[in-house]
Amino acid sequence: TPGAVYFYNAPYPGAPRLSYNPYYVQYHMNTGVAVPPSPNVGLRAELVKQIEYYFSDLNLQGDSYLISLMDDEGWVPISCIADFNRVKRMNVEVPFILDALRVSETIEIQGEKIRRRGEWSKWVRPSR
Repeated sequence: TPGAVYFYNAPYPGAPRLSYNPYYVQYHMNTGVAVPPSPNVGLRAELVKQIEYYFSDLNLQGDSYLISLMDDEGWVPISCIADFNRVKRMNVEVPFILDALRVSETIEIQGEKIRRRGEWSKWVRPSR
């Protein structure tokens, strides 16, 4: 560990010369233990990115199956999304998915259903 650290206040150019004493500053040693990031952080980000993609314009233009799952207000049961192959491979439970999606700016949650935030109505099929 390093010893004491001294700072010397140097006068700015053109300042009158005064005697400056160094100030003693005790070095603060961090005694905390470094905690590695949770492996779930990466998984959560990947999960949110994947589900946001499912509800993107790019995907919905050709995803008639996801559109068929939407109710009259654009809501899709999260259990259906959990059954999608890419989500299944992440090996996550529904509560984990819902919790991860709380940070999403493009997906909104209502109970056990999710939908695209904002422009969901343009993807809903008219009621039969």
